[in-house]
Amino acid sequence: MERDSNLNGDQATQSDAGKPANSGEGSRPTAGSSNSSRPTAGSPPSAEESRTTSAASSGGYASQVDFTAVVLSMAQSVLIDLGVAIHPETGKQARNLRQACHTIDILSMLKDKTRGNLDPQEEKLLEGTLYQLRIAFVETKRQASSGS
Repeated sequence: MERDSNLNGDQATQSDAGKPANSGEGSRPTAGSSNSSRPTAGSPPSAEESRTTSAASSGGYASQVDFTAVVLSMAQSVLIDLGVAIHPETGKQARNLRQACHTIDILSMLKDKTRGNLDPQEEKLLEGTLYQLRIAFVETKRQASSGS
């Protein structure tokens, strides 16, 4: 394996894939080259760069993005739209029943589209969450129509 330096002075390792190494001082790595430590304009970031960016934007902690996190995040959005939970940015309670209904419908569609592909815990979480959100929606709508 050959070692070469790129424009930043960083050391890059030649991959075993048989790609030619950049040679000479000041040579530029090409887009998609394994030598590049930074993405070139127009190229998507690598998975590692995405994790780093995600970690940096979440206060230095890498957030776990999985099915459970998606369901719980959407459920929290519904609770905020129902006025059950306080909006984290405004610090106020506000109702948006149309948006709450829409998010519940998205979760229902997700349940239909993932049928047979979820493990038992994920299926139970989604079904239970949908049940609780639907009950909360009906109660909130009843309260709104009775004027409370």
